[in-house]
Amino acid sequence: MGTQRKRNELPSLKHQSITNWFNWPSCLSAVGPQVSQVVLDGGRRREVSESARAGYDASVAVYRQNAIDAFREVEDNLAVLWSIFAPPLTGVLRAAMRLKGKPRSGRHL
Repeated sequence: MGTQRKRNELPSLKHQSITNWFNWPSCLSAVGPQVSQVVLDGGRRREVSESARAGYDASVAVYRQNAIDAFREVEDNLAVLWSIFAPPLTGVLRAAMRLKGKPRSGRHL
């Protein structure tokens, strides 16, 4: 490569003579307007960032509400199942508890 500089490499002050320092203002004047456009964009980037955060917060709120609704539906369905199956099971359990104390006659399992 020798003295040729890579295309995207920035100039270094380390290995340059003092006469080349005067070329720096021309480099900065070429880059300066682009930097000022990014820095002085009238708050547009902040608005875009805040808008993205608001969209994220809204998505999180919807997700949380969906999760709460799903848990509520499961709870309601379990309550319905409990009301249907609990009374017969309670009777079966009571009968089993009564039989537990009595010796079994006949077969042993």
